[in-house]
Amino acid sequence: MKPIRSFASDNNAGIHPKIIQAISAVNLGHTVGYGDDPYTKSALSKFREHFGRGTETFMVFNGTAANVLSFAALTNSYHAVICAEAAHVYVG
Repeated sequence: MKPIRSFASDNNAGIHPKIIQAISAVNLGHTVGYGDDPYTKSALSKFREHFGRGTETFMVFNGTAANVLSFAALTNSYHAVICAEAAHVYVG
């Protein structure tokens, strides 16, 4: 039996109430999407503020997308990723 909470997937849990509240606060009218909106620009600015001006940030939908992009950026096709057997990305 799987534990009630695990690191299996970020899609296994609901959204924190403060996140829902923040989304609701900006869910008014229409805005240009795909990174050209004020909310994305503000988020990217905060990443640069914390991690440096040369920081590149890629917004993704979930942890799986983040894993795939990270592995693709850091490895070549002949590389391997070593992780614990309990890791979300483990393939036996």
